[in-house]
Amino acid sequence: MKLFCLITVSLMLVSCGEPNNHFRRQKAPPDVKINFIDIAKKEVQLRFEYRSYRPRKLEKIACQIIVNDNKEISIDSEPKLQFESFSTEIITFKKVKLNVFEPGQKQIRYLLDCEVDYDTGKEFAVKRSALYLVPGSVNQYR
Repeated sequence: MKLFCLITVSLMLVSCGEPNNHFRRQKAPPDVKINFIDIAKKEVQLRFEYRSYRPRKLEKIACQIIVNDNKEISIDSEPKLQFESFSTEIITFKKVKLNVFEPGQKQIRYLLDCEVDYDTGKEFAVKRSALYLVPGSVNQYR
């Protein structure tokens, strides 16, 4: 009987191995970054990558953009987008106060800090990156 218990316990311990990360991989925070800025049209486009298997509805997104480490812009929107699984959306913000930009700059460094509200809860996304002047333009950055 002791031998049977010993074999059973050892098989249980060996079969467990490392924990399954399947559910952890199913849900990752969104990846949000600035896709395009047009200073003349006062328009900002965000690229929003939803990275989860769970269906959700995006109710609101509010972001702070800190430009060149000292100037701040606030944007928010209620796009009412429905996400079924992994997807990418471009969210356009119009009539944004972009007076912190100097036309003709070659590069704009930014920190994007977003609060994302879904029908099931809230998440936060932070991104630090840079935009570069579109060739032949003085008002558009990618």
